[in-house]
Amino acid sequence: MIIDGVRAADLSITALSRETAEFTRRTGITPGLALVAIDDDPAQRLYVRKKLVQCVRAGIRPVHRPLQTSATTGHVVRIVEALNADPSVHGIFVQWPLPGGVEIDAVAKAIAPGKDIDGMAGTSFAPATVLACDRLLRTAVADIAGLEAVIACQSDVFAQPIARILRAANCKVTLAARNSGDLAGICRRADILIAALSEPEMIRGDWIKPGAIVIDAGVNAVAERDGSLRYVGDVKFDEAVRVAGAITPVSGGVGPMTIACLLENTLAAAKHST
Repeated sequence: MIIDGVRAADLSITALSRETAEFTRRTGITPGLALVAIDDDPAQRLYVRKKLVQCVRAGIRPVHRPLQTSATTGHVVRIVEALNADPSVHGIFVQWPLPGGVEIDAVAKAIAPGKDIDGMAGTSFAPATVLACDRLLRTAVADIAGLEAVIACQSDVFAQPIARILRAANCKVTLAARNSGDLAGICRRADILIAALSEPEMIRGDWIKPGAIVIDAGVNAVAERDGSLRYVGDVKFDEAVRVAGAITPVSGGVGPMTIACLLENTLAAAKHST
């Protein structure tokens, strides 16, 4: 089974658009989402364009704040502080990676907690990617109690929130990283395997327990011989799909659902602010 993130996201955004319209009709407020991203990076421009399109669909007003690769920590923090002070902006999303030399912790701490709709500081909302992984997992299996989940991940910002969600559902959770001893053996134990290693196609088909649910949150750009880029996950999809009981593709899996969850958090922030 291939888990269709595009369809799941489309259903979520359709429902969200109705909820947003009702909120705006009742309050006169249009939720606003600020997108801060490097403008001279083709991949980031693509990500921003996708978010802008879905904002319009959901009835959320996008506010684009482009960055140059020469931007400093102070410059990005000043942009965030201005957005904090803007009452028409209810959520602030900072696209990763930031320009070289920009301190991500300083930027995360600068975002007002009520507007931190991607959980960068970990104080208000869960990261949208975390919510997306959980949502797509539940489309494959409703009850995960008693199952063993392995989260193969390099970042605690992602690993800890998803681990908390899974443990709350009585799922046994193991955290692993690229340098974990016998990572392949750890992955083979998993009934649920969530990959966020930022390592192109590192997880091979023979690392996967037959029938396991595989959620691939990795997005990696791989250069082709002609100079073009293709995007792959952390899982070798054409091998894993033969073994897994259910799997998310890249693209068309976690990515679209992440945008939907980001927009849902923005509406929630707007409601909270009123």
